[in-house]
Amino acid sequence: MKTIAHFDANFLEPVYRFAGVNDIRHDINGINIKPAANGGVILSATDGYTAIMARDPSGYAFREVTISVDKALIRASKHKGAKAFVATSEGVGVITSVAMNGTKSVDGLIFSAKAVGKINKLEDKYPDLTKPSVIGGAKPETPSQFSINPVYLARLAGCFGAMQGKHGKANEHADYVSVIAGADRNSVVRFTPAYEGVEAMVAIMPVMHDCEPDLSLEWAKPLVKKRLQPGEKFTVETVAKENEQ
Repeated sequence: MKTIAHFDANFLEPVYRFAGVNDIRHDINGINIKPAANGGVILSATDGYTAIMARDPSGYAFREVTISVDKALIRASKHKGAKAFVATSEGVGVITSVAMNGTKSVDGLIFSAKAVGKINKLEDKYPDLTKPSVIGGAKPETPSQFSINPVYLARLAGCFGAMQGKHGKANEHADYVSVIAGADRNSVVRFTPAYEGVEAMVAIMPVMHDCEPDLSLEWAKPLVKKRLQPGEKFTVETVAKENEQ
């Protein structure tokens, strides 16, 4: 078997949460994998309303590919001891108990396999999530205005839903929460529900930090590797020059 891509198993399930489900836009019913300009791979997924991009510096991809994955592989990727997800050209996906560490060889995978399942290549052109319309354009002049502990977000979503009698998972409800940012970085951020019959407001204190986040998302710009000709050597500079043409 030939490896077409591999990455840390910890990325598979979280990224797949954002993929489309039985969407008529066939290309978004899976995850997109691209070689990254700074090494590793860029993993992307979108359902048309939300999107995610993440870089695994230890990943590998021969060229850009979009795949759908068996649910059994996604479940196995969350188990203790799962180290890598490997996609092969034969349509087989493997969750391994050993890290690939940049290797392209699949020899001996059967001895480290925690789960084996089917993958499907999606041949449609995947949307470009690095467009300014998606990521917000160039780096803004000012840094992030507020930071939020994600635990708080889960708490307020569950709280508002429970007030309406919905006690399941927050992502099972098609409701909305309005975010009202303060006038300055020291102001609280307010959240109000757009749930019928619910009048409430959650305030979250700002979190101060010394580091400025990389709002430019330079790391998310993919390097799509072309198929090499016999004797041709792949370099970052060569492909970057071709992309400019």
